[in-house]
Amino acid sequence: MKKLLTYLNKPAVKSFQLKPITIPKWTKDNNASHKTSSLPFRQDDISCPVGTVIVKRIILEDLIQAQRLKSLGFNYPGQVSAKDKKIDLTGHHFATISYKDDHYGAKGNINVWNPNVSPDQFSLAAMAVSGNKGFQSISAGWIVYPGLNQNNQSHLFTYWTADGNNKTHCYNTLCPGFVHVSTKYAIGMLAQPVSIYDGQQYQLEVSIYQDHVTRDWWFVLNNEPIGYWPKSFFTRQGLADGASAVFWGGEVYSSVKEKSPSMGSGHFPQEGFKKAAYVNGLKIITDITKEVSSPLASALKTFASSPNLAEAAHESRGIPSEEEKKEMERQLKAINKPAIKSFKTEQGEIFDCIDIHKQLAFDHHLLRNHSVKLKPTSVPKWPITYDNKGQKVGPMQLQLKGISCPHGTVIVKRTTIQDLINSQHLKSIGFNIPRHVLSQGSNIDLSGHHFATADYDYDNVAGVTGNINLWDPQVSHDQVSLATMAIAGGPKIEQLASISVGWMVNPLLYQDHIHLYTYWTADGYNKTGCYDIRCPGFVQVSKRIPLGVLLQPVSVYNGTQKEMDLSLHQDRVTGDWWLIFGGVNVGYWPQSLFIASGLVKGADLASWGGQVYSPKTEKSPIMGSGHFPKEGFGKAAFVNNIHIMNGKGEALIPQIYTIETHESSPNCYKAKFVHDEDEPWIRAVYYGAVSLILVAESRGQILLEDDENELDRLLNYINKPPIKSFQTENGDILDCIDIHKQLAFDHPQLKNHSIQLRPTTIPKWNITNNNDSRPVPLRQDGISCPLGTVIVKRTTPNDLIQDQRLKAMGFKDSISLSSKSKNIDLTGFHFAVAQYKYSHYGARGNLNLWEPEVSPTQFSLASMLISSGLNEQFQGIRAGWITDGFKKTGCYNTLCPGFVQVNTDIPLGLLLKPISIYGGEQYEININIYKDHITGNWWLMAFNNYVGYWPNSLFTDVGLAHGASLVSWGGEVYSPVKEKSLSMGSGHFPQEGFKKAAYVSGIELIEDIKLEGSMGPPLHSLKTVSSTPNCYKAIKKPVTESYRTKPLEEEENTLESLLNYINKSAIKSFRTKHGDTLDCIDIHKQLAFNHPLLINHSIQLKPTTIPKWTINNNNNSEKGGSFPFRRDGISCPLGTVIVKRTTLEDLIQAQSLKSMGFKSSRYVSSKSKNIDLSGYHFAVAQYKKFHYGAKGNLNIWEPEVSPNQFSLASITISAGSNEQFQGIRAGWIADGFNKTGCYNTLCPGFVQVSTDIPLGYLLQPVSTYGGKQYEVGINMYKDHITGNWWLVAFNNNYVGYWPKSLFTDVGLGHGGSLASWGGEVYSPVKEKSPSMGSGHFPQQKSYTKVAYMNDFVVYNDLGSEGMTPPLDTLKTFSSTPNCYKVKKDQPLFGHVWDDAIFYGGPGGCTF
Repeated sequence: MKKLLTYLNKPAVKSFQLKPITIPKWTKDNNASHKTSSLPFRQDDISCPVGTVIVKRIILEDLIQAQRLKSLGFNYPGQVSAKDKKIDLTGHHFATISYKDDHYGAKGNINVWNPNVSPDQFSLAAMAVSGNKGFQSISAGWIVYPGLNQNNQSHLFTYWTADGNNKTHCYNTLCPGFVHVSTKYAIGMLAQPVSIYDGQQYQLEVSIYQDHVTRDWWFVLNNEPIGYWPKSFFTRQGLADGASAVFWGGEVYSSVKEKSPSMGSGHFPQEGFKKAAYVNGLKIITDITKEVSSPLASALKTFASSPNLAEAAHESRGIPSEEEKKEMERQLKAINKPAIKSFKTEQGEIFDCIDIHKQLAFDHHLLRNHSVKLKPTSVPKWPITYDNKGQKVGPMQLQLKGISCPHGTVIVKRTTIQDLINSQHLKSIGFNIPRHVLSQGSNIDLSGHHFATADYDYDNVAGVTGNINLWDPQVSHDQVSLATMAIAGGPKIEQLASISVGWMVNPLLYQDHIHLYTYWTADGYNKTGCYDIRCPGFVQVSKRIPLGVLLQPVSVYNGTQKEMDLSLHQDRVTGDWWLIFGGVNVGYWPQSLFIASGLVKGADLASWGGQVYSPKTEKSPIMGSGHFPKEGFGKAAFVNNIHIMNGKGEALIPQIYTIETHESSPNCYKAKFVHDEDEPWIRAVYYGAVSLILVAESRGQILLEDDENELDRLLNYINKPPIKSFQTENGDILDCIDIHKQLAFDHPQLKNHSIQLRPTTIPKWNITNNNDSRPVPLRQDGISCPLGTVIVKRTTPNDLIQDQRLKAMGFKDSISLSSKSKNIDLTGFHFAVAQYKYSHYGARGNLNLWEPEVSPTQFSLASMLISSGLNEQFQGIRAGWITDGFKKTGCYNTLCPGFVQVNTDIPLGLLLKPISIYGGEQYEININIYKDHITGNWWLMAFNNYVGYWPNSLFTDVGLAHGASLVSWGGEVYSPVKEKSLSMGSGHFPQEGFKKAAYVSGIELIEDIKLEGSMGPPLHSLKTVSSTPNCYKAIKKPVTESYRTKPLEEEENTLESLLNYINKSAIKSFRTKHGDTLDCIDIHKQLAFNHPLLINHSIQLKPTTIPKWTINNNNNSEKGGSFPFRRDGISCPLGTVIVKRTTLEDLIQAQSLKSMGFKSSRYVSSKSKNIDLSGYHFAVAQYKKFHYGAKGNLNIWEPEVSPNQFSLASITISAGSNEQFQGIRAGWIADGFNKTGCYNTLCPGFVQVSTDIPLGYLLQPVSTYGGKQYEVGINMYKDHITGNWWLVAFNNNYVGYWPKSLFTDVGLGHGGSLASWGGEVYSPVKEKSPSMGSGHFPQQKSYTKVAYMNDFVVYNDLGSEGMTPPLDTLKTFSSTPNCYKVKKDQPLFGHVWDDAIFYGGPGGCTF
């Protein structure tokens, strides 16, 4: 490091350029100087002499920190490569705006803040230019980074790379490259002062551009050239001849175990100037010889890697000028009247209680002398004529928590300066009013607006009502989605008056989610009117319901439906138009507002439905639920209880012929009028759908609106002419089509394909009988296709729209099997699977069926996948098939050519039912996929029927043509980044076990190409992968594979803290072939010494006394072999001990055992205290006399158990009773399993001394029924000098001891009173108990079939030889003799040993 410091810190003796030859003609930013101050760098009078440059000296700590950062997994800022290269960005979060086109430099004023970070985190704001997809880039800005600057303050920084952060890259001047020329500013210097929240703002004026003569890249700060990166570093494909992208924004980094730090000011963009961090004055150099200008707003794209943590927002103008700001402040003062009382909600909104007579409405010149009406003089008697299935969101649900306005006041949402800025932005992007009432014959520009409504224009309208279904569709920053009820009237556009009410999702108006909205105009949306109370007009009378309030809860797709009851009517006496919400008078628009327009005496039009808006360059958003009306109640959005009040004041059900639906874009958004013959309502409208629309731009890359013809063409291509058709009770249409004319043969590789009606080879699967689950029955609807045809589910327009919509959301195909194989965006995808990564020719599995609830933009699945190849050669199949890395080929079911259907009864896409019930009946479907070794085709079997196959010609030699290299079983979900991820499987974690967690059982593989046998893969050959382990998990267990969803965040944090407490720092670590991690830790720092009784304990490295165990000469070594302990070469160095590392899964399992009623194995206390032994079963032999130790050889077996069960064999020594009970096994137990004790080293207590034998280590091999037997010798005894209880195992190896100080005089402090040898099992009371030992009763007359313990000895006298207790001194005890037995009568079993204990049984008990 000293050599490196000498190398870095030296004067440059080199010729260089002192200033750029060409300087860009930046356009003047009139906004900047008034509202913020450019950072007044250093006022310390430091300046370097002519001929020198100022450089921050690198110190030894800088180099140490740089190396440390690499070890943490971080060594460069990653934003420019976030989407452009395959690089690990774990822990990095970005919120940026980008311009992606050719340019020669850029500029931006970067707002300076000082966020707080931990020593291993950073937070920065920067501008970066890049080329070659981010492989060459330059960044500059400010950074708070203790690892770089040794403090928690903002510093000026630069970063560059010429090879994708491979070999050439560094911060500031930590490596050769940047040529410094400034005598004033040093890179890495402190950036002070910093901005204050809602106070003075400071910014860095940063420019990075290319000199068009020398082609060097210059860095300029506050108009001072700092230095340059010479052209010679870069390539023509990179930055040598310009750049291809520029980024402005923020980035943070945090290790995965820490919460990520604040970005910028720590506040979301919606809070606006002085509160949210910004970059303004954005400029781009597209021609170095011309004046530089701002990029168009449409050319800027925002990107937030973690939008729930950070957001990027751009405005076409940015921050207002001083004059605009003054005008806005004047408007705010006029709008926000003095508050008598104020409240702030959890969402940060402020609501004011203002004097009812001083509200904004009365600033309107037509309302100066208006007398407030507290309620209407007349209220329509709306008829009740519907069977309402939705749940109403009433006024009491909208009452803001803890908010109550006093009498004589009304509640009003306070308008902010950001609200005014956003209102201006809405106008600039083309939207500021809901315009569907003008859609017929108006000259107003409706680009980007789409409607689906039911309209009434038959007669004069004096009132309307409707229950509007509540949804919360996802929209982008500049988009709008709303549901509305509106009235309008007027002879011509200039006199058009309208009022709209309903709900709206509009980030620019309401920040997020769904809000109650109103809008009115009296002159065709020209000068009058506004949203809610943002201008004078609407008179608020309610002190409970403010306009603009958040509406909650909302509807769930295919679940509970929520709606709000709204009505608009004209008071027959005063002429005012009243808004009533759920029977509560919210307020009214006085008649005098409409004197010169069309709402003075009723309206001409009533309308109900939906509307969306999107800028021309974005795909239009979801309307309503995002589903077409034909899906009906629970799935499509609706307005029900539609009524009108005529000019006579009569409330009527509108006649069918008076309602007409209007759809401005019927290929994407539809409306359906529901009337008398349609259930459940007499009059209603369904509306909405998914988004597909893009308006063409000059490059011709975006589709035109009129895509309906293309959909029809695709449908005609996919759906072949049927010979026969059926409609199922679920509404699906199943077609019988000619087997030779199915879609598969449109694939170019299958033009001359000969159909294979059944496989030439059939795998010899093992027979697995699972009596606990039922296979899903194949359809019992009598539908079957005739000979020569196959059954296919007909594709609908909605199927194609949904398919395109999934792609647009960032989802093309389920991707878990390629997550490690190619550079693919996995944002929003989560997996929990078990994988087998070896060559094979097919697999099978029984998939447990569940039906998790999902939104329209999500999916949840369980599957088996088979794949081979990497990157562009990646090929895989499920029930849908995927080739060449999901790029150009592949689809679900039969949405594209490829899969050859041969079955006449089972169509792909078939609805599966019934489904499993939590804690109840379980259903599963068996899926087999395997390769025919003669034809090479990959066959799909389900319901024990051959469904069809993927022809071998679809695949390549490096893919699936010659077999597969991976099979995966498990679950996957997808959710857009702004939505919470959904349930996987049953929605419960695997630890809950059968009937509660989803599983895949009956897993088998084919390793022989001739399919002559299958095997269940050994558990150690399966690797579980969970992409998001805090939300979804996969564990492997005998018989089943399970996955479930999320524990509470607090629980997760507690477990992480516990792990850090248990797992001490390792000096050396090893990973076994079974996946366990073994740590070598300092013997003095092991967990034992965290016990309060062992704080000053002196370690005993070996016992002072060693028992003289009698040697059993009768042990037949040919039949009972000592266990061959590890031969893996793992051994810890002197001064350390070996410990099995505890994992998060271990702790979760431990908690799960406690929750099931199991804390520790308990038969030693079964007679000693009042303890719940439900689910416990024992078969043991006991020696009930005072002693100082015991030993025995334990026969090793591996009985099959479920996730919630255990089966064990042990030697136990104990003393005391009830609360004084104390005992030890391989783990130790004190005070009756009440507060102390644990397994292995999961708590302080046991002192490990061995460097070779860790507790919890996997024991292999195990005994074979009727074959080779294995055993492990276990000795436990009391050292008669120190009083410690020692554990000796594996041929007299000292593993460790339980210190005497843990025990009391009435317990094990003076010796043991009971020794026990035998077996124990546990199972929840509703599950059948597992087998014990070999699973066979002791009556079998062969020691190779029954579990045993031999060579058992007790140590009766300190310092004397041990003795084999006579059989008559041993008492056998079986808690459940019909399931488990124990025998001590050795002669029954032949002459293998003098004495032995045999125990075990098949289990099957349920109590």
